[in-house]
Amino acid sequence: MKRTTRAKYAAAALAGTAVLAACGTVSDRGSSSVGDGSATDIADIRWVPQRVTVDSKDYVLPKGDQFRVDEAHVTFKPGAAEPDVGGGESGGTVGCNSFGADVEINGDTVQVSDLASTMMGCPGPVQEFEKRFISVFRGTLKAVVEERDGTKTLRLTSSKGDSITLGGGSEETARP
Repeated sequence: MKRTTRAKYAAAALAGTAVLAACGTVSDRGSSSVGDGSATDIADIRWVPQRVTVDSKDYVLPKGDQFRVDEAHVTFKPGAAEPDVGGGESGGTVGCNSFGADVEINGDTVQVSDLASTMMGCPGPVQEFEKRFISVFRGTLKAVVEERDGTKTLRLTSSKGDSITLGGGSEETARP
């Protein structure tokens, strides 16, 4: 049975969050990093995109009534989609288009592949943020989770030093 495009991207969003949740154990100072390769620490968590840093320039998730930034989230579920299906079980939205990808976690390394996205035109600020987000959310990323005062922050960093910061992680039941 084939999944619809919308279901595929939603599933991809869920998978992305699960990957990030796999970040290690809490240290004495309340921060942690991906350490054991287990996705249980970042799986089934609704991560909210906060900032993307590209070429040392920060892009912050825009706020406004013109787009669905209140729905912005990324979830992770390691693994690949069905063969010949674009996008995978990880992904979400940053306020306009939906995206999905296959994600594998090995220690503190998150491998994002088979990235697919819807292609709606978006209002200026959210389109710029989304463009930067998607440019970083691919390939091999290093993951670090920090937790301070009960608030988790996940940072994914590319080999070029560009990064995505996600926060406000809350547990949610993964949907198939």
